[in-house]
Amino acid sequence: MHYLHSAPDIEVIEEAISWVGQRTHETIILIDGSMLNDDERAIFELAGFSRLWQRGHIFSDIEELGPLFIRAEHLSLDDFGWLRGILKNYAAELPLISFIRIKNNAPNKWPDILTWIANVHTEEGLALLLRYFDTRALSIIFNPQNKFFTASQEAAIAGVIEKFAWINRFGKFCSYAPAYSNQAATALILNDHQLEMLYSQSLPDQIWAEIQKNNPGNSTVSAAIYSRIFELLEKTDVIQGSFTNLVHFIQENIKDV
Repeated sequence: MHYLHSAPDIEVIEEAISWVGQRTHETIILIDGSMLNDDERAIFELAGFSRLWQRGHIFSDIEELGPLFIRAEHLSLDDFGWLRGILKNYAAELPLISFIRIKNNAPNKWPDILTWIANVHTEEGLALLLRYFDTRALSIIFNPQNKFFTASQEAAIAGVIEKFAWINRFGKFCSYAPAYSNQAATALILNDHQLEMLYSQSLPDQIWAEIQKNNPGNSTVSAAIYSRIFELLEKTDVIQGSFTNLVHFIQENIKDV
């Protein structure tokens, strides 16, 4: 799968590595286990990193291996070399990887915080995996220009998380610090407006996936294509059609990007 993104410069990769390596903070690396190759999976399984995500856990039926939470303080110099290699692969794929800095005073850090991260619901009670390891989702839910969370929701996040960081689809290193709060970490409940925002902001990726399925030989990707699709979607008369017609319209109008 070729995601709509632009590869980061080496300076951005080193900025991310430096951020993760700051030993004065407790940082976890959150990565989608399904993107690992067989050798990497074997290494992580032997090291016990995937222990929380084996069959029977909340994530086991959603992800092939499940999100892996790796404590940065356990990484050796060789491991940081591996992480650097993963980030360099942005040129070919968009790694589903992010970095989370835990608050020093967060109670019962492991595994309660990991369970809290998974405990997101809709107002109707539907469990929802908010993909904190998916850099596309992070740029939606932690966008300072387009506030996603309510004040009470952000306070719940700030009860355990000091800062999130990731490389966005435009190849820039981003970080987001929830507003300070001493509120207990209650479960996140997303309303209909938030779900609609997640859907509309991710629609270019859904359309691109359909275009790729119809044209498997097309591997040209860039963040500019995402921006162009988003501009086209702002035409209300286009959105009113079926998804198939929408895909066809977009495909015909991005050939010059």
